Amino acid sequence: LDAVTTNETQFFREPRQFEFLEQILIPGLQAEADSGRRDRRLRVWSAACSTGEEPYSLAMLLRHHLEPGAGWDVQILASDLSTNALERARDGVWPIEKVRDIPEHFLKKFMLRGKRSQLGNIRASLELRSMIRFERVNLHQAKYPVRGPFDLIFCRNVLIYFNTKSKLGVLDRLLEALAPDGHLFVGHAESLTSLSQQVKAVVPTVYRQVPATAGRSG
Repeated sequence: LDAVTTNETQFFREPRQFEFLEQILIPGLQAEADSGRRDRRLRVWSAACSTGEEPYSLAMLLRHHLEPGAGWDVQILASDLSTNALERARDGVWPIEKVRDIPEHFLKKFMLRGKRSQLGNIRASLELRSMIRFERVNLHQAKYPVRGPFDLIFCRNVLIYFNTKSKLGVLDRLLEALAPDGHLFVGHAESLTSLSQQVKAVVPTVYRQVPATAGRSG
């Protein structure tokens, strides 16, 4: 299984989704919390985390805007099929070349430059590593060993490798784990609109569930 997984990833991949998070979703969450319409608890699932660049990117952005000092409790579940990739992600260490994908202010705030035996590497700070829990999950399995609901689920550039029947099964299981008002993020080459009427696009590649009263069909 490790041999057939691609593990292709980078920090802040698909920048428009991170812009949507920073400019639309996070301010909305803050406004709802300030008005008492929601608590300051956020649960996020990176469902194909590879070597960790995606969940650590999310951790940087969310910790920067939703600080514990303001009462926010943000936790991220990061899962993947590959045990090798998960081991690397859990360590939070990457070659220094990876810094080109990280905004400068996040690099200074959250990343540590390696010294001596770690020269040439960077490592995520303990602050970030403490936000993320890593688990092995096979998206093909009939039931996922995760505990939702999640406010945000990222399953990007995975469905393109599945046939239609498998895509529908994965989508159904992801939606079971998604909060009713949560958002599901997929890759730029993936579309769910023609696949299922259970979801509607908020912006390209970002979806919400259609309310049950509106009817659903697989």
